[in-house]
Amino acid sequence: MNRQTVTEKRAMIARAFASAKDLAPQFHRLPSLDPTDAHAGILAGWFEGASFSNGQKTRVFGYYGLPAQATPASPVPGIVLVHGGGGHAFLNWVKMWNDRGYAAIALDYTGFFPTCPNAGIKGEPAENWARELPAALA
Repeated sequence: MNRQTVTEKRAMIARAFASAKDLAPQFHRLPSLDPTDAHAGILAGWFEGASFSNGQKTRVFGYYGLPAQATPASPVPGIVLVHGGGGHAFLNWVKMWNDRGYAAIALDYTGFFPTCPNAGIKGEPAENWARELPAALA
């Protein structure tokens, strides 16, 4: 890689951080996909992610949960799971971290959304996930 290419890439990254550092994404709840049973209390939703180079917006799905003792007056540390390897938002991990006293969010930034409540549990069928936000939930 030549020096100019490295410099250009660093400048591009710096511009991206500068434009994104003060943005707080709006979390759009998807109550019909909220987990139930052992995972009750964890919320399902999405937020607008980075735009493609053509300006098209992306949507990122996530499960978000807080431990029982978390309040505005008693904040807790947080964990953000952004994984690789083609996995989805891992519901079990949010539950585990909440049980240990952490606020947690697990993301699926690959464009998949669950098709039913309680998706994101290890060993589930692939049919529990589909590309793009279901039209009825948008």
